[in-house]
Amino acid sequence: MRMRPIALMVLLLALPYKTLAKTVTIDTPSLCTRVEKIEGNRADLAEPSQPCPVEGQGKVSAGIKEELRDIHVYVNGTYWKKVAMNSPALSAEDIAETVAQSKKHSLTIDLEENPHKTEATRLAEDLARYAQSGEFQERIEAQKNRLYGQILGSQANRHEAAAKEPPGKRVGLSSRERIYLFISASVPVPTLRHYVKVISDLGEPNIRIVIQGFVGGAKFLKPTMAFLKEILFTDPECNPSRERCKVYSSQVTVDPLLFRKYRIERVPAFVYAPSLSISDSQMSEGLGSAKVSDHYVVYGDMSLEYALQLFLREQKSPGLEGVLVGCRGG
Repeated sequence: MRMRPIALMVLLLALPYKTLAKTVTIDTPSLCTRVEKIEGNRADLAEPSQPCPVEGQGKVSAGIKEELRDIHVYVNGTYWKKVAMNSPALSAEDIAETVAQSKKHSLTIDLEENPHKTEATRLAEDLARYAQSGEFQERIEAQKNRLYGQILGSQANRHEAAAKEPPGKRVGLSSRERIYLFISASVPVPTLRHYVKVISDLGEPNIRIVIQGFVGGAKFLKPTMAFLKEILFTDPECNPSRERCKVYSSQVTVDPLLFRKYRIERVPAFVYAPSLSISDSQMSEGLGSAKVSDHYVVYGDMSLEYALQLFLREQKSPGLEGVLVGCRGG
């Protein structure tokens, strides 16, 4: 007999609560406010402990009794204000209509044109022309040579080994062919010194060694200079401040644009570009102005000779064959 009242109570609790028949929109102090509870005509809202990252008041939807015409809003237990319940909650259609009206009105907004637009455009064009001019590029080259002179010895010393080599009977890479060797300070120094010596002995100007950036970041020049000294000096213990130090003639350049152009994922990596079209020889070959129709990439700690063999399997080239002969001591 005692089961019947319990079952009736469960049935009553499962029925819809008819008095909460109206959903309305309540103003809130911020966009981060949430509803904690609603009892009668009192709405308790809660603000987060941290400041809301977005400024401005917000709105929330809440269900209230049908007969209520206003509601008293409390925020974190403190009375905030009374809100009249005159309008229903916003619907998806209301929001869509508001967005559509905003787009419509945005087409009629007439923003004042920047009075400095013409002058700014002219200055930008002048700067771009100067950056690509021979005068500016000569200044950059002079600074590069001065830096090499201070740290790695004179320009003449850098090319001393290449100058001693007799006039070539061996065929080399054409002016449109490139072999890039991408390295970093993470590659073992003995491996790097071997690469540098082999490339220097070849005397091939179109084989370039590329590092992505300065060792330790662009703010620090000394770690990069120490790294270059360790791999480029024929005697790493030589002190350029006290004596003339011999260096290998291999070309080493810092060029993140080349890393990006060929999508180098790890080092060491060899890239062979069989046909490079260059509109400005003074600019980085990683820029879009240097067009490359195709290229081949091989990764791994391998010899230059083996990389050349792999490239020759994909692309027949007298230049590659000539460099391979040079690697073999021909």
